[in-house]
Amino acid sequence: MKKSILIIAISAICISLFPSCNKCTTCTKNGGSISTICRNSYNSDNDYNAAVSVYENTGYNCN
Repeated sequence: MKKSILIIAISAICISLFPSCNKCTTCTKNGGSISTICRNSYNSDNDYNAAVSVYENTGYNCN
C-alpha cells in the first residue's frame, strides 16, 4: 500500500512539472467581445499563429 501511494505521489509530481500542451490566447475587442484561440484546435503552429494574426488584423487585442 505504501509503495502504491509513493508511486502515485511521484507520478503526480512529474505530471505537474511538465508544461501544459494547451497553449491558448485570449483576444478582446474594444466592444467587450472576447475570443479564446487554443493551439490544439489547429494542425500546426503556423496555422495557430495565422489565426491569431487574423484576429489582430480585425481589431482584436490578443495576449
